[in-house]
Amino acid sequence: MSRSRFDLEQDILSFGHCVEDLKFITKNLDDLQEPLDVRDKEELSFTLKAIAKLIDLKIERTFDTFTQVLALDKYKESVKNSPF
Repeated sequence: MSRSRFDLEQDILSFGHCVEDLKFITKNLDDLQEPLDVRDKEELSFTLKAIAKLIDLKIERTFDTFTQVLALDKYKESVKNSPF
């Protein structure tokens, strides 16, 4: 089965769910079954926020690449169909 640009776009956007999951965990650290001390909780919260930010940046970069490739494909088609 061949995949399209739309499949790629959906795959890129699905990474956003990972970011939301990390943010959810960060906000709910108090509800863990095994409580953390304050320092561990702060450290884990900072780490999860940093990972979420990293994923956000990678999504942004990948989506930018996707849109550039899409524009290049349109360019190739216009050149290919050019009467010159």
